[in-house]
Amino acid sequence: MALWGLLYPLVKFGYGACGIVTIPDILVFIGVRFTVSGIAITAFSLIRNPENFKKLSGRIWGVFFAGFFTIVLHYTLNYWGIMLSDSSKSAILKQAGSIIYVCFSFMF
Repeated sequence: MALWGLLYPLVKFGYGACGIVTIPDILVFIGVRFTVSGIAITAFSLIRNPENFKKLSGRIWGVFFAGFFTIVLHYTLNYWGIMLSDSSKSAILKQAGSIIYVCFSFMF
């Protein structure tokens, strides 16, 4: 639990350490981060239960399509917002999203 709130300060630190100032730099930063974690999770899942990958072979394009909109678009906008504001404000706004979803859920 102690590491839960460290994402935004560490991302801001990574921006400074890598000299990130433009959106293409953000996309490379996000891409490297998620590629490394995706490879690690895929390798762990493949070692643990290889039968699941045989079931996925026919639906892989749907997974890529959903992944593009739910991960790439979301995190690009999220990290762009982190670049433009303080990490503390970004963390508060991100966590306030759950409350906002509940308050406006009756409309949908």
